[in-house]
Amino acid sequence: VAEAVGLDEAFVEPPRLVRYSRPGDTFEPHVDWVVDATDSQLGLLGQRVATVLVYLNSVPRHVGGETHFPRLGLSVTPSAGSALLWPNVAASGMP
Repeated sequence: VAEAVGLDEAFVEPPRLVRYSRPGDTFEPHVDWVVDATDSQLGLLGQRVATVLVYLNSVPRHVGGETHFPRLGLSVTPSAGSALLWPNVAASGMP
């Protein structure tokens, strides 16, 4: 992952694993960058510059489980072994 986004491994967060096993399980809508400029983590860890989402399982289309990007009008159906990579900041380093 570090190589894919051009960062030293020291700047990559540990993976977060999420398993959806019950109908209705969800990961609430959110952004992947530090929103509050006064957040102490921003000074300590810096801004989260990119996100990589790796799918470990496939999900049939139209049964739920998609990753939604509402501002882009895009939904991605999980496919085992595939990954999404997106930047969280502009070239300036700002979200």
